[in-house]
Amino acid sequence: MKRPKIRRPGTLRDVARTSTDLKSFGHNLRDWQHEVRDRCRGRADFYRRILAEPRRLADAFADGDVADAYLAAYALWLADRVAVPRVDWAFDRRRVASRPWFSGGWRAELLRDSPAHFMERNLFTYPDDSFLTRKIARCHRTARTANALAARKRSGLTQEEFARRIGVSVGTVRNWEQGRNRPRSAGVTLLGLLEKHPPLAQNRLT
Repeated sequence: MKRPKIRRPGTLRDVARTSTDLKSFGHNLRDWQHEVRDRCRGRADFYRRILAEPRRLADAFADGDVADAYLAAYALWLADRVAVPRVDWAFDRRRVASRPWFSGGWRAELLRDSPAHFMERNLFTYPDDSFLTRKIARCHRTARTANALAARKRSGLTQEEFARRIGVSVGTVRNWEQGRNRPRSAGVTLLGLLEKHPPLAQNRLT
């Protein structure tokens, strides 16, 4: 006897459409990640899966504002990782949690390491991008290596100077640039800021 085929949400709009509470939202988002991992055909297809605006959930169930904020932050965070355009709907100012929301774990670490996309929406969490295959993003390590190298090059500093100014060892900077290690979430956010605003690196001079 064949087992019934489970239909997983294919887009973030589908995730919101089938969510009836925060728990089901979490299950649906996980199912969406599995669908992306198993069936997404590349970056263009991935962009299609985040492009359509999900229905707002703030009035649909308790803590629906958290789900609204999470979808917006996650869509922008993933778009940056996959190198596709950011989606307009995610900038809706109503998609912000009404009070600070923590996903679990040590709050001090979440306050320190949560990506800016999430903190701006009153969310403190470690988002998951482990389901992104090389078919979707060329390689996480390649993207983050380029980010680290670009940030230092734009600052005009040597590896030693750059490391001293951002408070890490020169070995850490060297490993980032050579792709041996990947920056953690806070490091990714910092490198992104330094790439866009090189003078910030100069301000850390001691």
